[in-house]
Amino acid sequence: MVKNAFLSFFLLFSATFAFSQSSPCYKLRITKKASAAQEEINFTLQRSDEGGLLIVKEKIFPSKGSAADSLYLTTVLEKPSDEQRILLQEFVKSKTTYISDSMLITDKKALEEMDLLISQWKNLVEQSNLKNSSRLVLDGTFFSFSLSKENQKPTGFSIHSPDEQIHPEIIQLLRSIESLSNEF
Repeated sequence: MVKNAFLSFFLLFSATFAFSQSSPCYKLRITKKASAAQEEINFTLQRSDEGGLLIVKEKIFPSKGSAADSLYLTTVLEKPSDEQRILLQEFVKSKTTYISDSMLITDKKALEEMDLLISQWKNLVEQSNLKNSSRLVLDGTFFSFSLSKENQKPTGFSIHSPDEQIHPEIIQLLRSIESLSNEF
């Protein structure tokens, strides 16, 4: 009797693990910077067993600075040093504003597509190193990617103006995240 109870418990326990699939948990960050328009958009997808949370932050440029701002910038830029550069970065950061919005993602198909792309992260990193020698980009969009998974060191890569023929999986990832953000 005890053997049967133990055997039944063991089979039930192992079947539960065999048939239950947990979703991968990760945080994907993508920053898009268009140099000509000075546009900056940050996408963050936080994936858990329950679904996903997409956070989109867009940089808003302030109106023209005041006379005091102009005087301060002139003073800081007169003799550029490491300390002055830090002050300049802090000044720009203090004047920068972001608007943000977030959305719960419950569409299983969209989440599965993102999970598939994330499972191929090493391919994306390798693709980011490929260059088209016959392509010349004078101005374009710069993308920065970062992936954090549970119990793993965060990894990332950057790419300037990805090409659909050379970087198809990166383009697919960008289209997927932008299609999710278009639902706002």
